[in-house]
Amino acid sequence: MGFGTMLMLAVSIAIGLMFLLAMYGEEEGPGIVNALFRFFFFRFPEWFRGMIKAILGERVLAGFDYTLNYVFNECNPLVQIFYMVILLGSYVIFVRDAYTNIPNDYAAGYHKFLGLGVFYVCLSSFAATSFMDPGIITARNALGLCNYYEYDEAIFSNPNAICETCQTRKPARSKHDSRCNVCVARFDHHCIWVNNTVGLRNHRYFLLFLLSNCLITAYGAFLGATVMLHKIDESNLMKATFIDMKTGERVSASWTVVVRYLFAQNGMLSVVLCLCTGMCPILFGFFGWHIFIAAQGTTTNERDKWKQVSYYLKKLKKEGKEVPDVRNVYDKGVLSNLREVLFPPDVDQFIANTMDKPSTKRRKDKRT
Repeated sequence: MGFGTMLMLAVSIAIGLMFLLAMYGEEEGPGIVNALFRFFFFRFPEWFRGMIKAILGERVLAGFDYTLNYVFNECNPLVQIFYMVILLGSYVIFVRDAYTNIPNDYAAGYHKFLGLGVFYVCLSSFAATSFMDPGIITARNALGLCNYYEYDEAIFSNPNAICETCQTRKPARSKHDSRCNVCVARFDHHCIWVNNTVGLRNHRYFLLFLLSNCLITAYGAFLGATVMLHKIDESNLMKATFIDMKTGERVSASWTVVVRYLFAQNGMLSVVLCLCTGMCPILFGFFGWHIFIAAQGTTTNERDKWKQVSYYLKKLKKEGKEVPDVRNVYDKGVLSNLREVLFPPDVDQFIANTMDKPSTKRRKDKRT
């Protein structure tokens, strides 16, 4: 295996691990995952910044901080471009190196077309999540959204709240996204992979984006494995004798020897296969996590708020004070919660029915 292939494999594994830590790690709490999260996302960056300052000076450190802030905290297409390079590059490598070996004894020819279909869904869901209005709150629709989502007196308690940046009313479940500089209805989170907010109108496309990436990595791992098995059978590698290029020693075939040989002969395809195999369970976990959150009638943003409420209630209980009964009023049951995400209300139609006569009632489930 060449140095370039090993480097790409190492980078792919590192990205997968960082993605896993960012998804499941917490700033506080016990456990090795949280400890690794604190190390890689807090302690190591501070140490690294200190080294840059000590060796290269304040100006270089300022440039480094500016670059990180631009990439991760400001709206920019860099991560989108990175994703597209990975997706398109991997698919091109697969078409060039794998599709020429399909059909084989392990995979029929139609898998080429199924793979193309999944690839198309990846691209289309990526585009929809990236460029669709996530549910931007304006002076025109703020009233309708305030009538639609009730204030629960727990994590959204001020019906008269005004966004200081947008100067519009803040409906319950909304949040101002500082990266995109807009307030978004039923705000979930800002996703740097699509360079957009995930909210009321594009949440379902974000879930489709996650699912399609789960499928394409699973499919890539499956088809890549069939190609490697085909190459083993075609060349009868399990009965072959190999020569160690360093020592000149003749080595009998084993799975370890054969896999190393296949990696050396199919470097780029091997990297794509490892990338798919490594990222597949991580993406399925991420997708499952977001489905779980949606099924509970909450969002990523709201779960963070509920953590603060839970901490406060535990503090009251520890102090022996009365603990109020607090519940999630947005949880209407698993099916209803998922239906609202997958088939969100037509906010414009809802506003057309409420603009002239502000409703004093709280949420109504109107759908078209």
